[in-house]
Amino acid sequence: MALIYDAWLNGQRVTPIYDWLPESLFVRLMGERIGRLVRENTTLVARPSEKLGEDGKKDIAGFVCGRRDASAPLAGPCPVIVHWIFVKVPYRVPGFDVARRLLRAIGWQEGYPIGATGWSDVCETAHPGTLFFVPSLLNLNTKPANRAA
Repeated sequence: MALIYDAWLNGQRVTPIYDWLPESLFVRLMGERIGRLVRENTTLVARPSEKLGEDGKKDIAGFVCGRRDASAPLAGPCPVIVHWIFVKVPYRVPGFDVARRLLRAIGWQEGYPIGATGWSDVCETAHPGTLFFVPSLLNLNTKPANRAA
């Protein structure tokens, strides 16, 4: 969880949309959002191997927090919603495909666009039409709501 919070908070903090928020308020509010999204969605961690590092822990290559969008048709505009994805720099090399593997694990298929509720400078490098910014999906509860008639 420490890597998830650290990478996500730092990635969002440099986004100009949050410049106006004082640091303490940003960390508290974004931390609450991250916790909720991790609990309500699929969060997967990529490990490069099962070997333990010098500190006795397994290394982490990256993570994804997202879900298959049940409201999207199979050939719909954004069948997969990604709240945040992060891959450590040493694993961002051709052939590792850590991000692609994480995306496939939550239901993404080659050729289909991805809906992103978070945005960073890396998103700006995506090929046109492959990534859509859909921040309105942040506030949707991913579990079916109980509605009174």
